[in-house]
Amino acid sequence: MLKIIMCDDDERDLQQVAELVEAYRQSRPEQVLTAERTGSAGELLERLGQGKRYDIYVLDIMMDEQDGIAIGKTVRELSPRSAIIYVTSTPEYAMSAFGVYASGYLLKPLEKERFFECMDRVISQLQPREETIYTFKSREGIVSIELGSLVAVENVSRVMHFYMDSGEEHESVYIRKPFEKQLEAILEDSRFIQPHKSFIVNMEHVERMLAHDFQMSDGSIIPISRNNLAHVKKRYLEYLSKADRR
Repeated sequence: MLKIIMCDDDERDLQQVAELVEAYRQSRPEQVLTAERTGSAGELLERLGQGKRYDIYVLDIMMDEQDGIAIGKTVRELSPRSAIIYVTSTPEYAMSAFGVYASGYLLKPLEKERFFECMDRVISQLQPREETIYTFKSREGIVSIELGSLVAVENVSRVMHFYMDSGEEHESVYIRKPFEKQLEAILEDSRFIQPHKSFIVNMEHVERMLAHDFQMSDGSIIPISRNNLAHVKKRYLEYLSKADRR
């Protein structure tokens, strides 16, 4: 089930978005969607502050209380894998919308065909995919793991430590190849990045990017090397807007 929230302080525009969302739901019975709406940016931020999260945010850019770009930045911090669709009466804010890696940018009055196309694309990005399996040798034997459940890999004295989202940890046998060469197959997956010579992380499990670290979903803090910081930040922000983002 995917949860949608619509926010626009113009009641007429909000009603139009709500009608389009309802029409979309009826035209795609295979999709299980729930929808909420609010005419107040402050109310939406209050819901987020209470711990509510949504899969798709349909936001007006120009609102009296707080603009949609600022709300989008808050959404990105709290729920980086959610999709943001901006609606606006003017195209001049398109670059600002790109800055929060919006999944869609639609001009008012909304056209049904374009709205449906945008929703189809966004939902396809959010759908889970068939998971890749990675196999390696441990001291106990052969271990196979799903990459989607892998939070990070750490190289400690040429032994790889695989940290899983279940809290499990697997240790490899002693490796003779360089760390990044040993894990080439994982690094080919666009979800993974090497922020530090001793770590590879799954960007799906990044809760937030700090000044010089990643805060991961399991509570761990993984460093980003100073020389690699600009590249890693660019890769992570690009990842949030990729079609394979879940």
